[in-house]
Amino acid sequence: MVNEKWEKLRTSKQDLHAFYDAFFAESKIRDLKPGNVNVGTTSTVVLPGNTGRVYLALCNDSSSKIYIGVGTAAAWGVAPPLISNGGVLEMPYFMLHFGTINAIAAIASANLTYWEGVR
Repeated sequence: MVNEKWEKLRTSKQDLHAFYDAFFAESKIRDLKPGNVNVGTTSTVVLPGNTGRVYLALCNDSSSKIYIGVGTAAAWGVAPPLISNGGVLEMPYFMLHFGTINAIAAIASANLTYWEGVR
């Protein structure tokens, strides 16, 4: 059912806002929780595992690259980084990880903000 709605939106060329409205309605987000974590030079837990998670967006608000570990400890240089001053990683529910989200940075106090959508 979800795929049929997305296909209708895509083929009818409705705007991006209509697509996201349908997407969020289908993902059943009940609460969109903002937060932030100071990430250091060792792997830091950003969010614990959550089977109710249906959306996640991470934004690097620091002057350092931040590397993310999805379901495992974060390690410097292992995955593509969130670039400094605004690098974003968005995980909509069709490609979401429900496990622990970790991060590591090159400086002792790098600010990582997030939005976690839960049902």
